[in-house]
Amino acid sequence: MIKNTNTRISVTVSKDNRDKLKELAKKENRSMSNMVEHLITSYIERSSEK
Repeated sequence: MIKNTNTRISVTVSKDNRDKLKELAKKENRSMSNMVEHLITSYIERSSEK
């Protein structure tokens, strides 16, 4: 079940990027979903600092 504060999206990525994302997530002991959330949050925070 998804919390009321979250939403589900569908994203299409290349298999190569999926594999790289999977490895990054594994190195940081994260799920792929959590890794995507982490990357998006980090990107937004860096972008808003400019």
